[in-house]
Amino acid sequence: MTADPQTMTVVRSIADLVALEGDIEAGLASQQDIVAAHPDAAAALQRFHGMAQGQRSVLNEHLLSLGGAGAGAPPPSALVALLSPPPTTAAAPLPVCAALRRDYAAFHYAAFGYGLLWGMAHRNYAEPAQQPTFRLAEQHQRAYAAAAQTVVGLLADVLAWELNRRGEPCRCLCPSCRGLGVCICTTAAKSVTVDNLAETALPDGPGVAVRELRAGGPADRCGIRVGDVIVAADDQEVPDPWKFNPCLAGFRSGQPVRLRVHREAAGTRDVTVTP
Repeated sequence: MTADPQTMTVVRSIADLVALEGDIEAGLASQQDIVAAHPDAAAALQRFHGMAQGQRSVLNEHLLSLGGAGAGAPPPSALVALLSPPPTTAAAPLPVCAALRRDYAAFHYAAFGYGLLWGMAHRNYAEPAQQPTFRLAEQHQRAYAAAAQTVVGLLADVLAWELNRRGEPCRCLCPSCRGLGVCICTTAAKSVTVDNLAETALPDGPGVAVRELRAGGPADRCGIRVGDVIVAADDQEVPDPWKFNPCLAGFRSGQPVRLRVHREAAGTRDVTVTP
């Protein structure tokens, strides 16, 4: 393995995620009998299992290409325990819903881990691998985000199905349920979940929040400080960080760039920075 400390941090993170993918793969396998009675949930679980299996294989090959030690079958971990079905008791009457709930938590846990890897790898963008780590991290993170959304999409049907199997009919007094006999409770539970997840998402923009400066770099020398927000570059608005680099693409070294910078309690001003 390379001796470069920054690359080693990335490699260790990849190794951890290889093990995590293995944990998710094993945990999903342990749920197959639980969800088998619901065709849509069973089909989704099969796709999730194949996704984790494929991503573990790809990530392990990438780890080897960077000089890391390939990960074999990982030992059972706390995440495997989280995903594994508990004994069926009166306290856990909805086993398929419970399995999907555990999957949702695991998928977000994995997506967050891939977000961390993306940031680490992008800062260390010096590796010779054909497919950079941060690209792989983005692909795998998106796959787990999509899997979590699939789980949310199953919520209404699976919940209604399990409650009806237990002989627990709708007793809601709302106009639709009581008045028309059209139960909307489980469907509304899904809608409320989707709406609340969307409404509480943290926005980034507008602009590029300065979280870190390279000491002695052009921006540092020109007085830009951590906490500032860059909102425009030569009169081109910058709605988010990804739009910032294209704004700078046409500038050459030594050519000044005028940045419009907002600072809390100090307002907005123009700063000229020479790359």
